[in-house]
Amino acid sequence: MCGPGCTGSGKTYLAALWPTKPARWHRVGYYYAPKLFRELQNAQADGSLLKLLKKLARAALIVIDDFGVAAVTGKQYRDLLEILDDRHGLGSRSSPVSSGR
Repeated sequence: MCGPGCTGSGKTYLAALWPTKPARWHRVGYYYAPKLFRELQNAQADGSLLKLLKKLARAALIVIDDFGVAAVTGKQYRDLLEILDDRHGLGSRSSPVSSGR
């Protein structure tokens, strides 16, 4: 699911609200996209990328907020596609993405 919209339309509010109920029963994650990409880059540098990718794949729901706010490299796009592909391969894993662009 993608949620594009104008500034101030409530995308971040909805993205942050979405995982609150499932968090009671399932693993969920909320990520501000630029921070997620930095976390992926740091994990690559310290050798924990595989562990992080597995953690992201196992979560029942991950919300990625403000995708497209900052410039992203080709490597970062490929990492994101790998995360989404891993999640899709595991069955019913939701990954809503919000973008202001």
